[in-house]
Amino acid sequence: RFLPECILSKKAAVTLYIRAFITILFLILLFCGCSARQNQCLVFSGGESGKVMARLPVHPYEPITLEFINSIYRAPVRETLIFEPPENLYIVTVESPSQDVFRYYGLEPDPAGKVTLHRKVEKVRLRSSDYSNHRIKAGNLTLNLKEVVSDGESVIFDVKDCID
Repeated sequence: RFLPECILSKKAAVTLYIRAFITILFLILLFCGCSARQNQCLVFSGGESGKVMARLPVHPYEPITLEFINSIYRAPVRETLIFEPPENLYIVTVESPSQDVFRYYGLEPDPAGKVTLHRKVEKVRLRSSDYSNHRIKAGNLTLNLKEVVSDGESVIFDVKDCID
């Protein structure tokens, strides 16, 4: 009763607080969501040492390709993976001109030498006696594994925060 008219009514104050809360929540989600999306990396570490060798930034649902020559059948292989948040990798295609590669994988290719699937993979572990033909592409960046891992050594890669 004795309050000045310039003080908001209780209903108007609640409405104002709700609008402010919604605005702040929206801004937090906008800025945190964008920065989190850009802070995920494909992290390569030594299989035995665990030491981080390299990082490639990755974005959700953008293709990550692993290209190599299969050491048993001497055939080119391209595996395409995607990153689906929160931190999961899925293999979505396997391509090769070699039917033997697909038999080894237990897959049935189409006539073009391609299989489409959606299989969750945990950490990916590779070991090769010659990494000179192993490349990983994420976005517009390419990592030649020969540059970061010695022949015969294993390398593990998975998605983690870039700052880990």
